[in-house]
Amino acid sequence: MERLKFAPLRYSLALVRFPRLLNMEQHVGNFQEQIRHRYPLVDEHMNQGVLAEVGPEGVRFNQVFDKLWQFADPERAYAVVLGPDFLLVHAGTAYEGHGPFLDRLRDAVSALVETPGMGITHATALGLRVINLVEPRAGMAETVTEYLRPWALPTAAADMGDSAIEMREGAYLASFATPHGALRFQAWRRPEGSFPADLASAFVQSNGWMPQVDAKDFVILDIDHFTPLEPPVELDPVALRGKFERLYLSLRKVFEAAATPHAFEIWGREE
Repeated sequence: MERLKFAPLRYSLALVRFPRLLNMEQHVGNFQEQIRHRYPLVDEHMNQGVLAEVGPEGVRFNQVFDKLWQFADPERAYAVVLGPDFLLVHAGTAYEGHGPFLDRLRDAVSALVETPGMGITHATALGLRVINLVEPRAGMAETVTEYLRPWALPTAAADMGDSAIEMREGAYLASFATPHGALRFQAWRRPEGSFPADLASAFVQSNGWMPQVDAKDFVILDIDHFTPLEPPVELDPVALRGKFERLYLSLRKVFEAAATPHAFEIWGREE
């Protein structure tokens, strides 16, 4: 699989959802012992919601009162988040590629299964979500339109030949059925922030993963691929990793279809 030396990727998330555990807090210490050697930094957060929902609109975080725990590595490059009904692995720009990322997810699921007394045995949904920040290079005579194909780029007024009208914000959203689930593609042009609001959790902020944007005209590509598991499937770490691999490959194809040859030249394709 080709990699991008200067990838526009800013955030990645892989999520496994399971039946809600009402007494999760009493098991967190045992779970921590399974992963503490790799993720020693612990953060707790109680907010009005981060209930991970995987449905027709993709991976979403809805507002509820829940306590969450994050276990991060010493550099805060990668972290595991545990909630009453989900486990996720996420990363910022330190992302090393989908292979090592999915290996981390597999290992986190193994730790969940092996935690004494927790008794989580089945998964009800899987989701993979990536955020790319597409912007022209500073000081170069180029525009964001050179990076994305017309179908994936919300139209600016200048594209319509009317210089008297200036775009404030634009969006293109589409959903697709795939052999492995449902895929959602969102392109946000000139949004108010540089990161999707539902992902800007306290953990993401404390990890220093909120991206900075220099360009006035930029696009956030938000792509997720999810699959509900009905009936629930056994939490087999290796088998689940294989399912995530298939989710990733379809997601990657859509990303590659949206970007132009110029974009890949600048981002530095490498084998």
